[in-house]
Amino acid sequence: MKVFHATAPKQGAFIEVDTPKPAADQILVKICYCGVCGTDYDLFSGESSFVKTGKATYPIRLGHEWSGIVAEVGDAVTKVKPGNRVVGDNYVSCGKCAACQAGDYNNCTGRMHVGTIDPCWNGAFAEYFLMPERHVYKLADNISLKEAALCEPLSVAYGGTKKMNIRPDSIVAVIGTGPIGLSAVALAVREGAQVYVLGRNDKKLQIALKMGASGIINVQKCDPVACLKEKTGGRLADYILECCGNEQVLNEVIRIAAQKAVAALIGFYNNAPKEVDFSTVVEKEMTLIGIMGEYGNLEAVSKLMAEKDMKLSEMITAERPFDECGEALSVEDRSGVVKTIIKISEEPAL
Repeated sequence: MKVFHATAPKQGAFIEVDTPKPAADQILVKICYCGVCGTDYDLFSGESSFVKTGKATYPIRLGHEWSGIVAEVGDAVTKVKPGNRVVGDNYVSCGKCAACQAGDYNNCTGRMHVGTIDPCWNGAFAEYFLMPERHVYKLADNISLKEAALCEPLSVAYGGTKKMNIRPDSIVAVIGTGPIGLSAVALAVREGAQVYVLGRNDKKLQIALKMGASGIINVQKCDPVACLKEKTGGRLADYILECCGNEQVLNEVIRIAAQKAVAALIGFYNNAPKEVDFSTVVEKEMTLIGIMGEYGNLEAVSKLMAEKDMKLSEMITAERPFDECGEALSVEDRSGVVKTIIKISEEPAL
């Protein structure tokens, strides 16, 4: 089978390897689509903080936002069967430690990271992909595999929204117009809240409106606090999802926060934040939550997608064939790109 590896900063290669055979508890998936994540771009370019600190080492088989068809299952697998359409987690628990034996996969002491940092589980920029049954989820028939490749960024945003008591009378601010930011928009809109999106790119902000945002704020054209108050009748944000990973934005999170606001920090910071106004965090009695992928989130959002169209396909701004994987990762000007999807094989008709 053919796989794509990042071999060094700004270098990649396709190689042929044997198609793996699933162990008793594993599933072999024929990959149909795999999204390109911001982390993939940074790892491929070498600009990732993980590369700089030695947490990620080349070669790396990238890709962790995948969807596909079950090709083969191990003897002990009971949850899915060949032909099922599936998605899966962005990490793999060891299955052996005390936490795993108790079913507490979030606290696995030997977890591996799919296509990113060490210890690394080979990613899904490949024609076939292995995963343990415990990390694979069957999809409803009304979700296309292309849209299902967005489950992973949606699950990351869900890690923030599920820890918030978002109601129809809530003011929610989303900072960032990448896939996780727009996923946060979809989830907050689903709860009926007033959702305002802060960003710098008018094209991406317009996508937020298509996905149901109540309003958009281009932070390069106005003061975000004044603009938010103007749109909300004087209110600040009860809930904030910071999804851009820019350390300079942290003080904006604090400025737009209402008293006792809850803010979820979802983006990785390639540079250490400096001069953050923590005194105002204390004065406003804010709650700051760090968000990472969490076991159960991906399965949860796959079910939400089946219940209601959240207009996630609006985020897909490009689709490229597998043969162009290197070119897709090499794009330097991503100002108009929200989500690029790599098509690895054809999606069977339902």
